[in-house]
Amino acid sequence: MVRFVKAETDAASQEYQFELDVVIEEIANVNRRLDRLYDVIETGNLSLDDLAPRIRELKDRKDNLQAGQRELEWRMKQSEIELAHAATVARSAQNLRNLLGLGSLAERKSFIGSFVKELRVTVDKALVNYTVALPPGKLTTEEVAVPSTKHHGGPQPTRTTDLGLTSTVL
Repeated sequence: MVRFVKAETDAASQEYQFELDVVIEEIANVNRRLDRLYDVIETGNLSLDDLAPRIRELKDRKDNLQAGQRELEWRMKQSEIELAHAATVARSAQNLRNLLGLGSLAERKSFIGSFVKELRVTVDKALVNYTVALPPGKLTTEEVAVPSTKHHGGPQPTRTTDLGLTSTVL
């Protein structure tokens, strides 16, 4: 779970940093354009009235980019806050590990049922749809290999785990 949280926050942080770099470069580009327009006005080649609409347009673009920059910086800060809580997640993971190892059958079934939404097993793989607390409501699918088994004649055997989950051996 800690690795999941770290991977999620690292990916988000990298994405935000990339977007932030693009926005910062665009702001620098707008500033260079404004400087060139101001130079044209200062040299007297064109009047302010001629360039005012373009200057206004570039200033509006710059204001929008700066607002986007502030938003991205805020999101990155939020990502860092989530990462800072990794120690809390690690403690929770240890508590859950203890529950799975020492809890009653009912407690273990309840725990697994709280995040496993669906389990589909085929001959060569198991599909697990589950949700985790971070980020809220995110549905994730993971495929894992199923050990090969052979069945010769008779009804298909079933396996019941110590957690009370039943699977059919295919």
